[in-house]
Amino acid sequence: MLEMEIKKNKNSMGRIGNQCIDISKIKIEIKDNLIIGTYNSNKFEMEIPSDFNIIMNNDLKQIKIENNNIIKKAVHGTIVARLKNNCKGLVTPFIKIIYADGVGYRIDISGQEITFKLSKSHLVKKNIDKNIKIEVVNKTSFKLICCDKELLGQCTAEILKIEKYSVYGKNKGLKERSQFIRKKSVNKK
Repeated sequence: MLEMEIKKNKNSMGRIGNQCIDISKIKIEIKDNLIIGTYNSNKFEMEIPSDFNIIMNNDLKQIKIENNNIIKKAVHGTIVARLKNNCKGLVTPFIKIIYADGVGYRIDISGQEITFKLSKSHLVKKNIDKNIKIEVVNKTSFKLICCDKELLGQCTAEILKIEKYSVYGKNKGLKERSQFIRKKSVNKK
């Protein structure tokens, strides 16, 4: 019984891969295996592997697989989810807010470069991708705004690696607005 279910699943695509993507608010162009989406001044480019067939209807977009290779089927849902996030991000960009908690912690922004004054003996500088907009909230926090969710998450992770938030009750480090940090107790002798 279990073997029959596994065989059925091998021949069918995943649920995410079968979803249609609403593109009624944005303009989509397809050039070979490159999808270019624009909305107002926002723009994204996404390359699709050549094994995938892109079918575009008036208001719906669906990616289908011509190849029955199991490895390509695994990537199918990921590609559709990334494309869906990019289309959603064009209309309402994704935002991440990063805070610097600690005595004397400061953040300076000039262009696409962020300078951190943290608990280190030197200033830490980080260059940000040109597709990400940076806005200053105050001296210890800033916003990252981007239509590409994957790029924004990668950039945020790299920034948070600069100084991890202390879990031992010192309340020092960099953290995201929505990030929950579980505190650990310090064993005193």
